[in-house]
Amino acid sequence: MMLIGSLQTRVAEWVETAFGARVAADKVEGNHRFLEEALELVQSLGCPQSDAHELVRYVYGRPQGEVNQEVGDVMLTLMALCNASDIDVTRASEKELKRV
Repeated sequence: MMLIGSLQTRVAEWVETAFGARVAADKVEGNHRFLEEALELVQSLGCPQSDAHELVRYVYGRPQGEVNQEVGDVMLTLMALCNASDIDVTRASEKELKRV
């Protein structure tokens, strides 16, 4: 498979092409889309809705984190979850980008 550019760059190009520059730059839209997809992932792996609600209360009951550290935490925990679930993160990402 021939890949041009980093995955992040190719995703940025896809978002701008599919949804336009305004949506691509909209942090609120990005927050909502990311949260929706994260919830769909844990739902697909069997996480009950009650656990999701409890985690929302837990997170919002704590001080706000630092953005770059939280991005790193998201990536590390996603990879750890995928390892535990026998999912190749890169393969899944490339497959979905090709699909959309």
